[in-house]
Amino acid sequence: MPGVRALAASPELGPSRAYESHRYRLAQPVDLPPGSTFVPYLVASLPCQRLYRFRGGPVETVLKFVNSAAPLPAGEVTVYGEGGSLLIGAASIDHVPVGEEVTLAIGAAFDLTGSRTQTFHTKLSEELNRDGYRIVIRSAKEEPVVVEVVESLPGAWQITQSSLPFEQIDAHTVRFLLEVPAKGEVELTYTVEWGY
Repeated sequence: MPGVRALAASPELGPSRAYESHRYRLAQPVDLPPGSTFVPYLVASLPCQRLYRFRGGPVETVLKFVNSAAPLPAGEVTVYGEGGSLLIGAASIDHVPVGEEVTLAIGAAFDLTGSRTQTFHTKLSEELNRDGYRIVIRSAKEEPVVVEVVESLPGAWQITQSSLPFEQIDAHTVRFLLEVPAKGEVELTYTVEWGY
């Protein structure tokens, strides 16, 4: 499984508090020619959880880990596999304090595809609509996987029928977990009534 490379928590290079911010010290002075880019921080391997997410576009590969070492500065996190010799992907993060979970969407999953189709739309009244959706996740992987399907729902809504259980994440977002067999597919259908 890939590891996440993050700022090492060595005392001489680690962050120190600077009012409502953190200061990250370098081990030695660095010259920056105009137009250059330099990544000065040491890196460390962190265990992470890999999952897959579908939001209507390509199925994403997502890594999650808890930042347990030291505050992380905002910027790009680069993910490597095979002992650091294979670049897997990169994602940007905001400043992350110790103890917070970090979620990195590092790119499209190669062997997973998804499709989302609106199967019907009915206007029940001036203020109320009923929509049906069909989502299909296909896998060419050799092993079964779980894909998190995240759907954004407008206005005041209620799911009136669903072929699979769902979890409400916030006022306008639900999540379905689809168990996709190796070299197989799973279909999700649901009906939602919504209005403003």
